[in-house]
Amino acid sequence: MAALVYQRNQHLINLFIWPTTDVSAGLQVSTDNGYHLFHWNLSGMTFWAVSDVETSELATFVQLFQSSTK
Repeated sequence: MAALVYQRNQHLINLFIWPTTDVSAGLQVSTDNGYHLFHWNLSGMTFWAVSDVETSELATFVQLFQSSTK
């Protein structure tokens, strides 16, 4: 597993990545205890982005990350 940590203003964004045998899946979004969770599978990897930033800011982060890995 890899854990990458980014900072957006005073908030941290944690991105967790590990191999998976699950098929590619679209973006799933949820919130738990004030943290927003974005999850997707792509090319044999699972991705979880977790943060307490605004949902729209985390969505932008995920979009930028996904576009940089294509």
